[in-house]
This record gives sequence, structure tokens and C-alpha cells, in this order.
Amino acid sequence: MAILHLVLLKFKQDVAAATRQRFDIRTDTIVRVSPGAKEVHLYSHGNTAILRSWASKTGIARLKKCYNDERDCREYQEEFENSLLKRCTHLKTLGVDVIPFNVSFRETSKKAGITTANGPENRLGTGHTISGEWIEEFSGYTGFMAQINSHLEGKLKVKVAILDDGVNLDEIEEENQQGDSFSPTQEYWVGPCKHGTAMAKCVRQIYPSAELIIARLDDSRSNDSQHPFTIRSCTQVYITSLSPYPSSPGLNRADIISMRWSFAREQDFADNDKAEFENLVNETLRNDKANLFGSHPDKGVNHEISRFAPVGLDNVIKICSATDYGAITQENLHTRPDLLLPGENVEGVWNGVPTVRGSSFATAYAAGFAALVLYTLQANKIFSEEDVEDDLEASKLALVIVKRHQGMRKVFRILAKKDAEDITARNCFVRPISELKVDDTFDVDLKKHLRKGVSQIVPQKVLKAKFS
Repeated sequence: MAILHLVLLKFKQDVAAATRQRFDIRTDTIVRVSPGAKEVHLYSHGNTAILRSWASKTGIARLKKCYNDERDCREYQEEFENSLLKRCTHLKTLGVDVIPFNVSFRETSKKAGITTANGPENRLGTGHTISGEWIEEFSGYTGFMAQINSHLEGKLKVKVAILDDGVNLDEIEEENQQGDSFSPTQEYWVGPCKHGTAMAKCVRQIYPSAELIIARLDDSRSNDSQHPFTIRSCTQVYITSLSPYPSSPGLNRADIISMRWSFAREQDFADNDKAEFENLVNETLRNDKANLFGSHPDKGVNHEISRFAPVGLDNVIKICSATDYGAITQENLHTRPDLLLPGENVEGVWNGVPTVRGSSFATAYAAGFAALVLYTLQANKIFSEEDVEDDLEASKLALVIVKRHQGMRKVFRILAKKDAEDITARNCFVRPISELKVDDTFDVDLKKHLRKGVSQIVPQKVLKAKFS
């Protein structure tokens, strides 16, 4: 059952009378423009965040002179249910309740045993957890990089964009994490953002100091349970994640973009959104703006990855979940991803669920690892700038190489015990234990250990290789 806390649903008149166009408008705008309104006619495209904002206690309830909200909702209830079932064909059953404002939504939801978001997209795992062991193996290096970060007074940041269903900042433990939200009041209608929160936790397990760029996609208009987001919103947030900061016009927001979702690439003559998205991805990689990580959709052996975007697009780094033994998972057995990372029995990332599984979690781990690698190289460059005896040009070159997707692939191949120059290598299970290993004396000479780590992940062979 779904509870929709309705306030006023008369989707008949234009909201923006000045332009005579129909827009989704948040309550803040209505209250600011006309706080004394006695009757408000609302139109919605179906954006759930907008609908929930209307329904919240800081929503239309603030229009004190609208006296008939509950009556209007009850009159419209049957029409709303019929319309919703007609438009959302994937819904088998529907229960809509009208909840007066003197009843707590959270209390009602709790009593009814209702959840307001889908659970993990992939089935739950069982057994021991490779992800915990895998992360523990290089926890020493993570601690070492924390010392580096402290030495540099936190002035270096690698930015990871997570394009998903948002992130619940209350579950992200780092105090320095900030974010812009369309909901500064943190109302319930923002939703629990469970999957995006899990992705953020995976990134932070690898690189705790990652600066997260959180983008919430529009999940209001898709009937495909395997792809809950509109492609238009994917394009919009993708553009935003790469847009320069106003204060730094030459600096992109994101160094790395993690995308766990996918959509079929088949296009018809009117399908401009898919084409625009693919063009943006191609332009990003052509101009070395960011490293892109795409998750395999885990749809089974009969689905060619080339038929899906973004994972099937050229030069997107393709990620697949590995089993507890480092092999590709059964549902992806006949695909050829670039990299395999732990994605079975992932624990501690989904609130209320012990373990989850899926290539999306492996993709977030890959993005976190890429951020850790870039941070290592950026820190090394700063240390080299401070020491005239260091080879500053080599430090700069290593960073330039790895910022490109070709160079990042080389680093991952090295971490998977493969030949860095073997561009045909696939199904590379990333095992960083030997390359990213520090002893207990690292705090005695940070620069020495940092240099050693850099020489492991970007050896002279890579620096000297011709890079087309």
C-alpha cells in the first residue's frame, strides 16, 4: 500500500499566470508570492518531490486561508487513484489515504508498516563478506592518506559525483560533508535516498575524505522498475556535476562520476534525450573532463552491454560485481567488463539491511578507489613542488596521465596484477594489497612512503609509454 498525503490536488489551472505555461512549483514560491491566498489551483507533471513538498507541514499548510484542503482531497481521491493507475501501469494495486494535518505522517507510516522507498535493487547476499576483508587489506594505506590530508591541512579534495536518488546527509558521518538541497527543512518528503546513501558510504569506505557531489535524479515518470529515473534528469544532473563553480570558472565540479543506473540505447526519431546524454558523455571523455564509471545492469546473460548506456558507451569504465572468490558473477558471466570489484555480501551501507549485492556497489567502490588514486597523485605533486630535489615534471605527468580514462585504466590494471599496457585486458579483479601497502613507520617520513606508493601505481613504464 502507498500512502499519499494529499493536501490540494486540483490539477486544472496554470500556476504561472504571467507566462500561461504549466510548471512544477514548490510551495515556497506560492507562499512568498501570495501568502493570503484563499484558493490555489495546482498543476503537476508528477514530480514526487514537488507533490510531497505541497503535502508537508511546511507546504500548503502554511497558506492559512485555504480552509477546504481536506474536503477537496477527499472529493478528488477517486479520480486521483484512477488517473495514477492508468498512467503508472507497473502499479498492481494502490491505496491512497487522505491524512489531515493534525495527524503525524511519520507516526501513520510507522503504524502501517510502510516504507517510502524501494529496497536494494539486487537480491540480498548471504555468507561471509569479501568487501569487508578487501577494504581491511588496505586500511593502513587509507590511514596513511589521512595523515597526508592532515599534513596538507585539508586543502586538497577529489570530487566524486554520485548521480542517484540523493543522499541522506544524516547517515554520512563525516562532519565536513555539505550539500545543497531543494529541501533545506529536511522534510520527510525528500525521501530516504537509500541507494544514493549506500553509494556514498561505499565511496567513503575507500576514501573517507572524498568530496561528494550529490545529484538527485527525477524518479517520477518512469514505468520501468529497472530504470526508475527519467533520461532528461540524467542529462540535467550530469551537466550540473561537470559545470564549473562560479567562483572558479576553469575548475570542473567533478573529477569522477559514478553512475549505477542504465537505460536501453534504442532510439526512435523523437528520442532526443538519449542522444543528448550520449553526446555529453563522449564530449566529457574526449576532453578529459572526468573519469566515468558505469555499472553493469545485472540483467543476465542474454543482454548485450553495448545496448545499454552509460555502461555500454565507449571509454566509460565498465564495472561488474565480483564473487567472494574474485570471479565475475553468474548473471554477468558472458560479459566483458573492464574491472571487477567486490559487490557480493556488501555490509554496512544499507540502513536496516545486513548485506546487499550488485554491480552498483562495485561501481561505487571503483569510484572511491579512483578518487584515492587521484588524491595520492595530487598530494605527491604538492610535495614535489615543496622540494627542489624532486622531479616535479614527473609528478605532474603522472597526474595528467591518470586524469585521463586511459591512464586510470592502466592504474587499475596494475592493481589487478595485469600488464598496464594490455588494452585487451578485461575482467580485471582489483587487488591493491601489495601496491598500496605501508608499514607502521609511515608517519616518520610521509614523503618517502608517498613516493613509494606513486611509483607502484604509476611506474616508469607508464610514464615513458607513448600516450595517444
